[in-house]
Amino acid sequence: MKILLVFFFTQIIPGFETSSCVRNTGFGFYFVLGERFGLCSSFKARLGENLEGGIKPAFLFKTNGETKAGVGADAFLKFLVFKRTKDYPFNFSLIPHSALYVEKNLFHFSFIMDFLIDYPIPLEKEFEIIPYGGGGLGIDFESKEIKAENKVDVYPGIEVKIGSLFKFTKKSGIFTEIFISSFNSALGLGVHFEI
Repeated sequence: MKILLVFFFTQIIPGFETSSCVRNTGFGFYFVLGERFGLCSSFKARLGENLEGGIKPAFLFKTNGETKAGVGADAFLKFLVFKRTKDYPFNFSLIPHSALYVEKNLFHFSFIMDFLIDYPIPLEKEFEIIPYGGGGLGIDFESKEIKAENKVDVYPGIEVKIGSLFKFTKKSGIFTEIFISSFNSALGLGVHFEI
């Protein structure tokens, strides 16, 4: 069953992820500005020593002559492959994603395998900056209604992301991210908390 989950996990919104796993559980609220803009949140939980899972629901809008509201969700698993050590200064993760998005005359489903690298930089007291970057490849499926005809497209899913988490305590921080994908490109900003 776990192997099947790996193959059916892409993103419709910025990832707001570093390579490290949350200690127990985490959540966040984010503003997304791009081709599709709106609000999203994230809920994640530690599932094992080097495994994390979560979901990111989103409410997005697209303006192209008329405003189209949409709703979607991005599910993911994060496998921490390498932890930062003295010999290896980066954290490295593999993150399979699955996304579903619906708006007027559009249904979108995709799955992508991402990689993510981060480099934590400790500052004074509990402050820490964690720059990160990564990308992924996969497949996107789209069904559009154009002039009363249903058109189905299957195309390669590609995404690239670069961002930073500024932690002002061990359990909270601010994310900024630039996200470019075959479905939606955006700038994201938001807050993150761990419990």
